[in-house]
Amino acid sequence: MWSDKSAVCSPWSGNASVAASVRNSAQILNLFYGEGQEDFVVPQPILGLLTIGCAIACVRIILFRSGVLSDLEAKRDVLLSDRIIQLQAFCRGYLARKKMSQRRVQELAVRCIQRNVKAFLAVRDWPWWRLLVRVTPLLNVHRTEEQLKTANEELLMLRAKLEKIECDRSEVKAENQKLEAKLSELTVDLAEERSTAHIATERLEAETAERLKLEKELGDQANKVKNLQETTEKLEMELICAKSDLNGISEDEDAENEDGVGGGVYKLKYERVARELEFTKRRLHTQHEHDLEQLVGLKKHLEMKLSDAYEEVVEQRQVVGQWKRKAQKMTNEMNDLRLLLEEQNARNNLLEKKQRKFDAECQSLQDAARQERQAKERYGREKDVLQAEKFTLEQTLADTRLDLDLKEEKLASLQRELEEMTFGGGTEEEFAQLRRSKNETERRAKEQEEGLVRDGPVRYRWLEQSSFAWR
Repeated sequence: MWSDKSAVCSPWSGNASVAASVRNSAQILNLFYGEGQEDFVVPQPILGLLTIGCAIACVRIILFRSGVLSDLEAKRDVLLSDRIIQLQAFCRGYLARKKMSQRRVQELAVRCIQRNVKAFLAVRDWPWWRLLVRVTPLLNVHRTEEQLKTANEELLMLRAKLEKIECDRSEVKAENQKLEAKLSELTVDLAEERSTAHIATERLEAETAERLKLEKELGDQANKVKNLQETTEKLEMELICAKSDLNGISEDEDAENEDGVGGGVYKLKYERVARELEFTKRRLHTQHEHDLEQLVGLKKHLEMKLSDAYEEVVEQRQVVGQWKRKAQKMTNEMNDLRLLLEEQNARNNLLEKKQRKFDAECQSLQDAARQERQAKERYGREKDVLQAEKFTLEQTLADTRLDLDLKEEKLASLQRELEEMTFGGGTEEEFAQLRRSKNETERRAKEQEEGLVRDGPVRYRWLEQSSFAWR
């Protein structure tokens, strides 16, 4: 048996379904389970509360006393019902406010439409309104023609500008070709000048080598002349010695002639030696003169060649300097032409970009003009169709109004008949028939009027707007 204060019993006791629900509730609330624990961990405050109306089975299951769980559920339902009622009230209020705002907007729209319909019906038959309706499309057509004319003028201006840019581009291309031709000519001239300067440098080096060779030959000839002069001086000294010897011999011979006959032999020897000496002297003198003439001629020739070589070297240096200056000038001109060519290329690229841009603009303007013409033609066709439909609707509206007037007249006649029969004392069947006819006529008239008010002006206004929208 259960006790009010003690709740310990066997491992299984009581209602298992109630225990399972309690266990699931405890798991959901995470009150008695710790992380990684299988058994319940029941705090002391909860144990104190459970002793009042609960029972604990072993250490795993919590079982409530009968009636406690239902009381808790009832309290929970009361609290939840208050919350749910508040939520429902808030939602209903929100939906009601939204619906009320929509109804207000709809009512305002209906009133606006009714006022517009009344205003339209009031001015529909006025002459100035008909004039406005007929003149407005013409004004729109005129405005469209002006826009098309403006677009054509702008297109012509762009074409003229494009032609001007193409002319400038052709001129720039021609100038660019001229500059390229001039640059190629200057390049060829510079190559020729460089080859000429190279040839002149080689000739100058050859002349310098030849001058050095001639100077060396001149030094050799000077040494040779010096040796010949020394030889001549030596021979002159020998000749002087020989003369002195001959003079001594002649004096001895004179003394011997006085002494004997052997002086003739020495005299002959002396004469022979004197003749040989004279011959040798003349030969040496002739050879010396000949060598001297050769040396003088060679010296003059070498001096002339040396002066010519110096003059040619100076001329070649001047020519080389001129060619260098000319080459520097051509290099500067080539650099200037290259810079000018780069500027012209940049200008050509800029002009090509502008031309592509103008081509795109012209194409877009042509497309816009073509689309505008197509739209104008389409709107013209739509305008004709809408005008025909408008005329049909106007005829229908007039017929409906005429029918409505007829029914109003019939209703008035029925009213008069009813009044006459009322004052004249008619039967109940006649009164009932007249009332039915009157009610039926009023109902039909009201339906036609409502349909006319609801559909006619709206569709008429739509046709008017459609006829105006072709612009």
